[in-house]
Amino acid sequence: MNRTLLILLGTLLVVFLASPLRAEGMLPDRFQGEVAVYPGAVIVQVLDFPKSVMVRLKSQDTPERIAAFYKSDMAAKGWTTQVADATATGAFLVMTKETRRLIVEVERGPDAASLFNISL
Repeated sequence: MNRTLLILLGTLLVVFLASPLRAEGMLPDRFQGEVAVYPGAVIVQVLDFPKSVMVRLKSQDTPERIAAFYKSDMAAKGWTTQVADATATGAFLVMTKETRRLIVEVERGPDAASLFNISL
């Protein structure tokens, strides 16, 4: 194959994999339509268990901003906040809707990025 074509295909693959549309497409079925990907966040890992699912994400925003987003977004979808704690270094939310429980845990890393888990 032509070297230029290989470079072009490689570049397209990197752009596709880094695309937010790709990240949203990776959400587990149980999250679709219920739990949004935080704007600008990247999905790092998905652990899909028989009765629950956990998505790990990374963002450059603060734990307080991430927690505020999920508190507001989930409330608009009928979720009730049971626990909401947030500081500059971490945040913890527990929300319920009918018999389901959503947990959001956010920690600020040493590189100033926030890593967070959303469990449903």
